[in-house]
Amino acid sequence: MRVHDVAGFTQFLNGFWAIARPQPRRAFVALGSNMGKRLDNIRAAKNLIAEIPMTCVSNCSRIYESEPAYEKRQEPFANAVIEIKTELAPLILLDQLLEVENKLGRNRTKSARPNGPRVIDCDLIWMDGEVHGGERLRLPHPNLGERDFVLVPLEDLMHDPARFFRYEGVDVKEPEDRYGHVVGELGSL
Repeated sequence: MRVHDVAGFTQFLNGFWAIARPQPRRAFVALGSNMGKRLDNIRAAKNLIAEIPMTCVSNCSRIYESEPAYEKRQEPFANAVIEIKTELAPLILLDQLLEVENKLGRNRTKSARPNGPRVIDCDLIWMDGEVHGGERLRLPHPNLGERDFVLVPLEDLMHDPARFFRYEGVDVKEPEDRYGHVVGELGSL
């Protein structure tokens, strides 16, 4: 079969997949902010994610403050993780998460530094039964096991996330070897 509109065909397949397999699946989304009113940004992101069709927020971690990871010359981050149930295909969910970032003012221009300051970051870090290795989406998230600012909030949502993700094939670093160490708790989400 020859496909001339690869992007359109991919969108069609993802839409078909979402309808053909309508069982909600569990996923985790990491939220982070270090610009403006950080806690308000994270809460707004959670509320917008709850409005995504065929998706609901089922649980939330507390909000934690963490050191900046990878690029140190910036303000500390506020981080949280939400658990969702979704019937969406992973790439469709990713598009919806990027739209949430856009609505909240995320700068994705060439002037934005990779791993630099951001109003909001919504990372799909894991989805039940999904392994992706593409350019747009990699699941489980490739940096999941080295991020203290993701693994610590996950402890609010599941027992022993390090053990769970090791079982899923993720290389989980010891706490002292991780990036973006959590330094305190900022409140509830």
